Amino acid sequence: MTQRTLLLLVCLSELVSLEMDGHIIWTDPPFPTQNDHVTLYYDVAEGNGALIDEVPPCPPCPFIYAHTGVITSESACPWDWQYVQNPWPNGNNNGTANNGNILLPVEGTIHSFDFGGLTLAEYYDIPEGLDILDLAFVFRNANGSEVGKTEDGGDIFYTLSGAGLETKFITPSVTTQIGNIGDVVEINCASSANASLSLSVNGVALNSSLDSNSLSSSVSIDSAGFYVVEFTAELNGVMSTSQTSVYVPGETVDAIQAPDGIVDGINQINDSTVILQWTAPYKDKVFAVGDFNNWLYSPSSLMHPAGDGETFWIEISGLEADSSYRYQYHVLPDEIKVADAYAETILFREDCGISATTF
Repeated sequence: MTQRTLLLLVCLSELVSLEMDGHIIWTDPPFPTQNDHVTLYYDVAEGNGALIDEVPPCPPCPFIYAHTGVITSESACPWDWQYVQNPWPNGNNNGTANNGNILLPVEGTIHSFDFGGLTLAEYYDIPEGLDILDLAFVFRNANGSEVGKTEDGGDIFYTLSGAGLETKFITPSVTTQIGNIGDVVEINCASSANASLSLSVNGVALNSSLDSNSLSSSVSIDSAGFYVVEFTAELNGVMSTSQTSVYVPGETVDAIQAPDGIVDGINQINDSTVILQWTAPYKDKVFAVGDFNNWLYSPSSLMHPAGDGETFWIEISGLEADSSYRYQYHVLPDEIKVADAYAETILFREDCGISATTF
């Protein structure tokens, strides 16, 4: 039997910049390139909310600063910052800040940053011929004692636009989420150019336009189920499509006892199938999400309760022999993401700094 290794990513900051509840950052224009003049907006109430006390009313309010760099075509991995601006203060949280990287209050908890009025390539001093893939941010107060990051403590990323027709969801800002009956999901979409636009949920039309660069609607969650929202733009025979999904599990999930001999961790059944089992006492539901299901919350990623009040399991099929897969568990009602303690390898976002020999 061929051995397979499943890998786990302990803490994932996805590089579509906004895999979390609510926007942390967004830009004007909404599809920026490295040659554009861009204004970035940061909501300090989102993500980890560490800088919420730095906004009015608190006169005199401390300034908020952008510690920022870029992920380029020469980065060793998606978290390899380059061309960093406003380096971190020296010493033990008692350094000075670069006033050129101050964010300006806009309204409420929203602040803005205009990159000094330069294009992104000029601001980051990018050599000609080098491509910026993502902008990278950590926000802080003057001495770095308070730091604004993602909800799980990760760096904040924003992917730049490429050539051609593109689409994106402005809201919701997540590609997949777990919802509740009674939720109303506000849908706001944008395309990189005026085009023929359509918006649907589970194949049923919500809204459309023959010549526009934005479209809006809402989805009322009135029953348990899987809601797939699709946004499509078509221009001169070229089509771009984006999707977001909401999964609302039922109040109860039928208990199914795991096959005999299954233990916590990875149970290899054959060359293309494993069973994952996880002990989570007194928890309502557990999802197993990873490379094998596109990190999607759906009926197929919901683990079976074994009926003992603490054990959950799921069969994963269609795997490729001698391949590695990342995954993690999402536990309800706590809304926490945890590593599998029985995995052979535990991954972290900074692993790109580990040499191939050491890994």
